Amino acid sequence: MTTEGPLLIVAGPGSGKTRVVTHRIAYLVNENHVSPYRIAAVTFTNRAAREMRDRIQGLQVPDAESIFAGTFHAFCARMLRRYGEGVGLDSNYTIYDAEDQLGLIKQAMQLAEVDEKRNPPRAIQGTISRAKSLLMDSVGLARRSQDEGDYHAELAARVYHHYEELLGRSNAVDFDDLLMRAVQLLQENLDVREDFHRRYHYLMVDEFQNTNIAQYRLARLLTGPEQNICVVGDPDQSIYSWRNADIRNILSFQEDYPEARVIALEQNYRSSRKILDMASALIANNGMRVPKELKKDNAAGADVVVHEAYTQDEEADFVGRQVKELALRENVKPGSCAVMYRINAQSRALEEACLRLGIKYRIIGGIQFYRRREIRDVMAYLCVLHNPQDDVNLARAINTPPRGIGDKTIQDLTRWALGQRIPVFEGVKLIAQARAGGLPCPAPLAARAYTAVARFGELMIRMEELKDKLPISDLIELLVKEAGLEAHIRRTDTNPEERMENIEEFVTLAADYESEEPESDLAAFLERASLVSDVDNYEESEDTLTLITLHQAKGLEFPVVFIVGLEEGLLPHSRSMDSNAELEEERRLCYVGITRAKERLYLLRAFQRGMWGRTSPTLASRFLDEIPERLLAYAGSPTRTPSTSVAARPSFDRSLTTWDRDTGAEEAKGPGYVPEVGDTVKHTTFGQGEVVKCEQWGNDYEVSVCFAGGELRRLLLSYADLQKV
Repeated sequence: MTTEGPLLIVAGPGSGKTRVVTHRIAYLVNENHVSPYRIAAVTFTNRAAREMRDRIQGLQVPDAESIFAGTFHAFCARMLRRYGEGVGLDSNYTIYDAEDQLGLIKQAMQLAEVDEKRNPPRAIQGTISRAKSLLMDSVGLARRSQDEGDYHAELAARVYHHYEELLGRSNAVDFDDLLMRAVQLLQENLDVREDFHRRYHYLMVDEFQNTNIAQYRLARLLTGPEQNICVVGDPDQSIYSWRNADIRNILSFQEDYPEARVIALEQNYRSSRKILDMASALIANNGMRVPKELKKDNAAGADVVVHEAYTQDEEADFVGRQVKELALRENVKPGSCAVMYRINAQSRALEEACLRLGIKYRIIGGIQFYRRREIRDVMAYLCVLHNPQDDVNLARAINTPPRGIGDKTIQDLTRWALGQRIPVFEGVKLIAQARAGGLPCPAPLAARAYTAVARFGELMIRMEELKDKLPISDLIELLVKEAGLEAHIRRTDTNPEERMENIEEFVTLAADYESEEPESDLAAFLERASLVSDVDNYEESEDTLTLITLHQAKGLEFPVVFIVGLEEGLLPHSRSMDSNAELEEERRLCYVGITRAKERLYLLRAFQRGMWGRTSPTLASRFLDEIPERLLAYAGSPTRTPSTSVAARPSFDRSLTTWDRDTGAEEAKGPGYVPEVGDTVKHTTFGQGEVVKCEQWGNDYEVSVCFAGGELRRLLLSYADLQKV
């Protein structure tokens, strides 16, 4: 009912914040007679936005579809489609994902003459992303690097300059640009800002603790003179500083809005009292927070169980056997259980245990559907049809499937198009038209290259003529056949049926989207696909155990939760040891995991864990020591239930060493060859496979490779000895 002026709602976990936001919207419309058109509610994931929209409709709010309920990035994308010319963007711009960005970063590094071997492209990409979250262009980053004497930032600023130019030439933006350009537009164009103030009289921001500087600035610019901004969040659940989230935004809200009213939601409707008491005891050790009490009226619930295994394999075995026992003795389905961990590499032992024990499972955070190779291939064609200036997707489409158009031909073609001051795609069409008219090639290409490029151009001209006439789903089906993608997959792939099924699913998604949004066009469809995240498509399943990282678990809840790897160097992570602020974030991450549990919670650690290709003893996490002993029960053998295996709390052996960087142990040396997604590689044991993911991990890389038969393996690069084929 507090509808006018600034409002901060401090909402503890499980306190019904989504209900509060949606009921507040219903109250504004039904009781205060505010037009739904004047209300905007922004959040961080499509899943949360979808739930918000569903609940608003369930409250029978009239004209609910006029309310904007979506993510920050979707809000900015919509703004830039309409007003983007004010910041140099055509309305048909492309949104580049992380892989596209990385490819462009590498091009920019070549132009800036920055050595990839000495300066990992992902590190440069991260520095540029952080600069953008702080609303800093390449000039600003260069100035700061000089002021601070930061050589790495200076190199990144040089790359950033060329990266900006390459994005501009392709009429493209990355995810950070969506926010940065929107802020720039509102700051520099008073008419546009006033237009939004007239449109949106009430702004609500969910998960406010996860906002970065750009998002906070955007929210302030969107707030009209009445200052009707309502933010909902919990400093104790701020866990995304690595995505540039700034906890200070929520902690300083009252300073920026002195008239703000603060309301705390302290009643928890999710977890048992024992789980809440434990969570409260843990998070009380943090200094950067808004103190609050989590209240619970119902029963204390089951004991929180701690289990200490000898190795990570025994840890995983305990989890698997406990899941089976819960199903057998208490009729708790595996789908009611989730196993949470700090890093993706921990899932290996858990997967093997599930396979050994016959437990069906799924990993949240595997290869995203829209990031699969065959889907990206089709998307490349669609992006070029939508945005003819998109050179990055053109480079993928022009030789997928292979057409005999090599790198040299593409370089010659690009050089000629730049000389003509036309997009490369426009040059491709000119070459196709010249061949159709029996004319010599207008570009300096060899005869075979002339024919290959012209044929590709003819295909794209036909598709261009049809893109506004056919439904998107029909266009995709035709494109897959006409471009030869289906024939190529069936001819060369070891698992063609799975890839074709994925393409068929993509067609179905397009058809579903057309039925949901009858007025939708290719631009809206591509925008939606570009903004999908891992957890957006999470659906509950009765018989399937969920394996998920702690970061991805935010926003979810489960009757039974297992948190594994509670060891120093893992949770808290070794990278947090040198900073109290980072250590507090690790504690918040553990708190988030704990508060996902509704009825039962298990905390596990291993005395030995294999990391970096060797097994070392570990230290119990300090977070276990911060929980009062009266709140914990210690499990013995994994073959016995918690109720019959509660033991006295053991004393932790603190003389042991751990595998993290503080031990003085020699770190793994960085590998020479770093694979890229799509590379074909060979392993001495598993044979030939395709790289589907490659993430830097300290001085090393974790590489996910799909081997023959669809077998997915996660490997540490320095020990895997992968050879590029």
